[in-house]
Amino acid sequence: MFNSFFRGLLGIEELPTKVLEVRSDNYISRPICYREDSMLLYGPKIPPDSKNPKDKLYEIVLHKPFTESLHQMFSLFRSESQESAEDKFIVFKEKIPLFIKITKECSVQSLQKICDTLSENRSWTIAHLVAHFGLCELFNEPDVQRHFDDADPTTGATPLMVSVKTGNVRMVQTLLSLNCSLNAIDLEGNSVFHYAAASNKEIINVSIPYNI
Repeated sequence: MFNSFFRGLLGIEELPTKVLEVRSDNYISRPICYREDSMLLYGPKIPPDSKNPKDKLYEIVLHKPFTESLHQMFSLFRSESQESAEDKFIVFKEKIPLFIKITKECSVQSLQKICDTLSENRSWTIAHLVAHFGLCELFNEPDVQRHFDDADPTTGATPLMVSVKTGNVRMVQTLLSLNCSLNAIDLEGNSVFHYAAASNKEIINVSIPYNI
């Protein structure tokens, strides 16, 4: 928060995708365009304040769960374009609050990682995210487990393919133990076998008993 303050004094703009911890009183005069669980999309301040350029932006803000903090908030994305902000809100709203709920992680660093990952992989499910970050124990969560075999509609990749690509042996073992589909083919025609062959020896050895 202090870094953000000094950057403002120096006239240095923050990247619109940089996660920032923010104060709740900054949003008193900001209209709420959309709300989903603990995530809100704020519109520009009414009336606009010419002294503060940030008051002219659309902004996605996440409220930390009330059970942990009443006032801690994070700005996830800022844009002058309502269309860009709404587009990003759609990507974030169904996954980030759920991810925080099941991981119990809500910090600038953890939020930056998930926001960056979702920006690059917009159509991933919560299971893809969990596989990517190697959080094996979270596949015991019903909200994650119900998506363990879902394919990314953009690439066709399944959470198993994601885990193989990251080279996380334990995650691959976890997904195989759930009897996930081994017959999936991504949109480039690659099977789980192709992913395993391009990975490492440990992944290949783990995969052999399953005839991948």
